[in-house]
Amino acid sequence: MKRPDTLANEIEKLLGRASSDALIGASGIDDDPLLTRWVTRIGQEVAVHSDRLDAKPEFVILGSDVANALTLPGSKVLVTRGLLDEVTSDDELAGVLAHEVGHVAKRHAWQQLQNNGLVALLLRFAPPKGSVLRQGLPVLNLLRALAQSRDNEYQADRVGLGFAAAAGYAPSGLLRFIETMASGPMAAWEEYFSTHPAGPKRTTVGRQQPVVRESDVDSRGAVAAGLDARGFAGLAQLARLGRDPLALPALTPASLSARNRQERKDLADTIQRQQTRLLATYKPLVTASTLQQLLLLTAQNQDIRRLILSTHAYLLQFKLQDVYARTLRLLRLAAPTWDALHVGMDPETIECLRGRLEIREALAQIAAVPTPLQRASQASLTVLADLHLGGFYRLNSGAQWTHFAAVEGLIRYAESELARADRAAGLGWRYLAMARVRRYQQQLDQLIPESSLTKRALWSELVERRLGQTVEWSGSAGEASVSAALHVERGDKKPCPLGTSWADWVVQSGGTPENIATVLRLLTLDIQRELAARAYLGWKE
Repeated sequence: MKRPDTLANEIEKLLGRASSDALIGASGIDDDPLLTRWVTRIGQEVAVHSDRLDAKPEFVILGSDVANALTLPGSKVLVTRGLLDEVTSDDELAGVLAHEVGHVAKRHAWQQLQNNGLVALLLRFAPPKGSVLRQGLPVLNLLRALAQSRDNEYQADRVGLGFAAAAGYAPSGLLRFIETMASGPMAAWEEYFSTHPAGPKRTTVGRQQPVVRESDVDSRGAVAAGLDARGFAGLAQLARLGRDPLALPALTPASLSARNRQERKDLADTIQRQQTRLLATYKPLVTASTLQQLLLLTAQNQDIRRLILSTHAYLLQFKLQDVYARTLRLLRLAAPTWDALHVGMDPETIECLRGRLEIREALAQIAAVPTPLQRASQASLTVLADLHLGGFYRLNSGAQWTHFAAVEGLIRYAESELARADRAAGLGWRYLAMARVRRYQQQLDQLIPESSLTKRALWSELVERRLGQTVEWSGSAGEASVSAALHVERGDKKPCPLGTSWADWVVQSGGTPENIATVLRLLTLDIQRELAARAYLGWKE
């Protein structure tokens, strides 16, 4: 049923803008047209199937490296930059966005605000500080909110799966993404204190929905029509046959040659050492993140000085999680990028040599991350613990000011160490992004030879849909793809100078190799899936 606009909706939008400003202030936004066009297009395609007309979802890319998506009051949907590096298809992104649109359609954020407002009203008239009611009510409200949040996630999954299928996207995309991001089964107590159900539980419940079952003819037809419209004739035929179009594996890469195995082993050893050092930060980071969330529970009982420090500590912890996530992602992607550079290519060519050098430089840069990141994380943990323990001891006025100054000094120390780690992680990610541009440019050349008109037609159609750009049929498919992506990002068509590689030209012309690598990765995966589907069906060129 369509809901008319009301005063409650206006209040919801106002609160949503305030929340959005705070989050954007902490992480910034990524407004690169390469990414915003993609996210907005898919978001609008699924949002049109929502039954709520009084709040049109707005899709924004939050500049955070932690893979996450969230819906704010007033229907603003935030998707992190880190999440865009984790999805492997438009269907997965559509599933995530449809899930968030499900939250908007069911007004879950507003329901939580209403319940919290009722608790705040009860606290306003509760007995003085120290009473059982005043101390216990926020705790009970937190447990209630967590339980409601888990129920809301199941409901948003169910509704979102329907939105995605109606828009022509495989509903299994959401379930595959949840499986990818799930860290494993949760203990009962962990799930009790979590805002989301365990990933395996969500996917089990999701696969029971009629829209996901292979026997649902209507859903299969809608997904097949959507795949056809996106240029995936082979995947569409699989959907009509009741097969999951995302289940077909990508083409298997060739194995490494013997001459490169030792270098590959040295690379793996370096990555392992770096991961071991980074994981020393994990426990203090997780503990501090728990205390960060508990600040929301205790904030209402703090004086203004402690509240200001709590705000600074809260935002500091967000940035710590960003740097950790970016560094961990770099370590996870370095080896596959190195491997892919050697598939079907002479390892002594300039592009392959440059890519290998960039990967080594990326690992050299992030070697400077773990030590300052661990110092910052431990300092943040100390600050957060102190802010929580502050209610259990009393200091005179002079001692309080001295204490607050010491806590603020510790925050400043954590920020300075974090800035060092952030710079090193950013440089490492930039070097790896350049190697990834070379990787996908090479893979596209191998997948789309000039001699195959059928494959050139497929590639051209997929590029035009993803980038809104037409490409030349002759020449290198990889170079033309990089050129088209750079044109969308920069808004001009400066030719690449002779003797300059396209990966180098991306940086020299002011492009963002991290974002171009993301677009090329998705284009490559799309082509691999479609070619594998056509081969499976026995189609001839």
